[in-house]
Order: sequence, then structure tokens, then C-alpha cells
Amino acid sequence: HERLPKMSAFNHAAQVVKSLMHHNYASFFELYKNPPHLSGYLMDFLVQRVRISGYDRILASFRPTVSISFLTKKLKFYDHQETNEFIRKKGVVFAPASGHRTSVDSLEIDCKASIRNSSSHNRENLLL
Repeated sequence: HERLPKMSAFNHAAQVVKSLMHHNYASFFELYKNPPHLSGYLMDFLVQRVRISGYDRILASFRPTVSISFLTKKLKFYDHQETNEFIRKKGVVFAPASGHRTSVDSLEIDCKASIRNSSSHNRENLLL
């Protein structure tokens, strides 16, 4: 199999900036997987901000629900526990269970209610 040429550090940095400017969380996390040299350590400082932006965009785009496993995969959380901590801080609202859901993988987030709750949650935090 052929080896892909490694992106130069400058090109990588330019692509990271572009992904941030365009709020493209998918592109950011793709670049985060294989950073040149030690740039991954610099990107670590941006991960939380990109996750928050990505979470907000996912909730606005996916209706009526989105699964926790989807968020874990797309926002590159290490596991469901880390995802759960993040979404609970954001004021997530779970969709009513339909059928027999037994695992965390099958939990669904109510996008519309979570957006409303997240907005009021952010306003309350500003007042503190």
C-alpha cells in the first residue's frame, strides 16, 4: 500500500485555522488525528471550544433526535462517560424512550428541547 505524503506543519496549521474559521468540527478532528511534530499539544487547547461549537451545530442540524454514540464518534470523545459529562453540563434533554432501550448507545437527545435548555443554561451562567 502507498504511504500518503505527510502534510507540512505550515499547511497543517493553515488547514486548522480554516476549519476553525468555518466552524468545521469534522475537518478539525480529522486534522487532530495526525498532527505534525508537536502541534497536537497546541490543538488540545482548542478541542473543548470545537466540541461546544460542533455540539451546537449538530443539535441545530439533526432533528428530532441524535444519539449519544453519534456525538461520541463525531466530536471524538474517548468514551460515553466523557460524552455524558459534556452533555450534562450543556443541559441536555433526552427524548422520551420508544421501545426498550437498554444501553447508553441507544439513548437519544431531543435536539429542539436541548437547544432551548442550553440557551437558558448559558444565560444563567452569564449572570453568575
